[in-house]
Amino acid sequence: MPDIVMISGSPEEKSKSHNVLKTIQQQFQYAELTTKLYSVRNFPAEDILYGQYNSSAFDELKYDISEAHTIIIGTPIYKGAYTGILKALLDLLPQYALRGKRLLPIATAGSMAHLLAIDFAIKPLLSVLGSSEILPGIYIPDENWEKKDSGENVLGESIKNRLNRAIEDIVMFHQKIAG
Repeated sequence: MPDIVMISGSPEEKSKSHNVLKTIQQQFQYAELTTKLYSVRNFPAEDILYGQYNSSAFDELKYDISEAHTIIIGTPIYKGAYTGILKALLDLLPQYALRGKRLLPIATAGSMAHLLAIDFAIKPLLSVLGSSEILPGIYIPDENWEKKDSGENVLGESIKNRLNRAIEDIVMFHQKIAG
């Protein structure tokens, strides 16, 4: 059972938001916390799109969420909100699946234009699913990425520092509950 469940809402194979989650996952592993990273791409599209609540394809996700203490959701912002497929996946969870969980929303976007998407789109959705402890979200517009000579995009220092503070907070929380 993972301490932390991460859900990537990007339908793209190569996604900045998914890469952020993979980077965070590595840092949690260094802190000896167990993680499980799910992607909307891991599930049968038909089951998500047709709302197959009882599909066994979601059993592991539902179980891991029920057992985890922290949930991190990463999504690109499309037209001012999270992706539609992420919303469809979250709709398949039980009504209060996030009750008692700490949540960290992370959003990537093309510009600062949708800065409030976390507060006005993502957080209300997480609240409806029962979450009452939502950590300050991390919004990462394209201007916070640096392109290396190799062509690889890497996070700028200011965002790395914000992510590190969130990671430290989550690690300390898990150390505290572990006794």
